[in-house]
Amino acid sequence: MLTLSRDVRWLASASDDESVGLWALAGNQPPTLRQLRCDSRLFSVAFSSDGQLLAMGDDMGYVFLWEPFTDDGFNRFAKIEVSFQFEVRSVCFSPDDSEIAAASNSHNIYVWNFKTNSLLHELEGHEDYVRAVIYSADGERLASGSDDHTIRLWNASTGQAIVVLRGHIAIVRSVAFMPDGKSLVSGAEDGTIRSWNVDDAVAPPSQANLPPVDILAQARQVDGWLAGFSEERLIWLPQEYRPNIVVGRERTSLIASHQVVISADTALHHGTEWTKCWSESKMSTAAGSS
Repeated sequence: MLTLSRDVRWLASASDDESVGLWALAGNQPPTLRQLRCDSRLFSVAFSSDGQLLAMGDDMGYVFLWEPFTDDGFNRFAKIEVSFQFEVRSVCFSPDDSEIAAASNSHNIYVWNFKTNSLLHELEGHEDYVRAVIYSADGERLASGSDDHTIRLWNASTGQAIVVLRGHIAIVRSVAFMPDGKSLVSGAEDGTIRSWNVDDAVAPPSQANLPPVDILAQARQVDGWLAGFSEERLIWLPQEYRPNIVVGRERTSLIASHQVVISADTALHHGTEWTKCWSESKMSTAAGSS
């Protein structure tokens, strides 16, 4: 994991060799390295906004704070005694450096005042590991990306969930706000980088005028159901269907050992033969676009 200080004078690296390195990027001179050894593997690193602190998340559920530019020889070091009991995959400072947010394998995000060592919020909602977390430039929102293929927006002051962004079909590895806070960019293991309009996302779309297939294409699994925008139940999924569901705007497919269901355009196709159902759905889509 790499991160740059805001003034682009320093590059920090965190490694699973239990060390964090700090590289001076001075003019045309070769980078010079200063290094701190820890007692656990490090998965994340972030500079404070003023560049005076480094935060590192490890595999034991802790966040380390390092003050590298103090007068006592680069050695001031602290360990925040708030254990998540899970790997800390991402850390970030709030823009005013009053808080730190950390994303973990517990599926949650933790926000605390590190000066008083007090936990402020525990953000719950993701259904798998959280890989990335970031504040907007104004400090009003947090964004997080997860192995559950979603990005979530949160109210940074209250810890309340704002909206879930769906579109990726694989693990979301990174999220970043644009400087104006109106756009969010995400990168995922599906090989795509997506840009989201935050204002549009925060205003939930009305599904009143959407075709049923569009509603189904944006559904998610909730307690064995495919659920819509407002958690309304759309389709009950037998147990054998759930691990193999693929939801998307073009087609929604449910594949079980003895039955296949595909929705495409406005038609629903089901049967025991995958190729036949798929062919019918393609014909339906073609007919709908002609």
